[in-house]
Amino acid sequence: MTTKTLAVNIYSIDRLPNDIFRVRLQQTTEQLPSFYAGQYLIVQLPNQQQCPLSIASAPEHYHNHDYQLELHIQYLPNSELSKQVIEYIQQQKTLSITLPLGNCHLATIPNKPLVFIAAGTGFAQMKSMLEHCFAQKHPYPLHLYWGARLSEQFYLKALPQQWAKENKIVFHPVVSDSAIEDEVYRSGLLIEAVHEDLASIKDAFFYISGSPTMVYATFDGLISEGIAADHVAADVFDYAPRKK
Repeated sequence: MTTKTLAVNIYSIDRLPNDIFRVRLQQTTEQLPSFYAGQYLIVQLPNQQQCPLSIASAPEHYHNHDYQLELHIQYLPNSELSKQVIEYIQQQKTLSITLPLGNCHLATIPNKPLVFIAAGTGFAQMKSMLEHCFAQKHPYPLHLYWGARLSEQFYLKALPQQWAKENKIVFHPVVSDSAIEDEVYRSGLLIEAVHEDLASIKDAFFYISGSPTMVYATFDGLISEGIAADHVAADVFDYAPRKK
């Protein structure tokens, strides 16, 4: 797809739990380019700084809701870029963005079960791909593994819980900083939860979103269990490649 830089209107800003800001953007008179579920955009900041952010809305949602794009941005006190982008967006009525970008997407949905593994706001990318699968009536099982340190950090947990209630997905919320495990949350590391279930999902395609450390640890774990490398996708492979 052709990448394009253009101005968009800031339609709304909502503050969610865990210092997450949900930002909805709307096209101006200039047509936004098409994108694949799972791709990201770049917000152009002053002084030529750039902030990459996953598009949390599926292409179908974009076309059916007045051409809006959804972003999830976490305010991190120790991240200068995080503070700058949120403060900048709160002060503006329009933004300059570049899209679409990223190779971890669903240009074509594989005819297999799909497993989405997300840490923190990595959920945004998975939300886009899952909602695209729903719209396309993907006939195979869909699993979402979403990891956080604490249960209150699942900033939109009601959404995947509703999907699970409607039998659209199997939802696996995993909490790492708690020894408590119940019918809602699993305890431990995200990759451990995936490994525990691997026998039942081994035939799937895997999509991972998180920090480079988390993504490569998950990738290595999957490969060690016999998952083919070309059945695992993550944007980290492009923007933070391993040294050869």
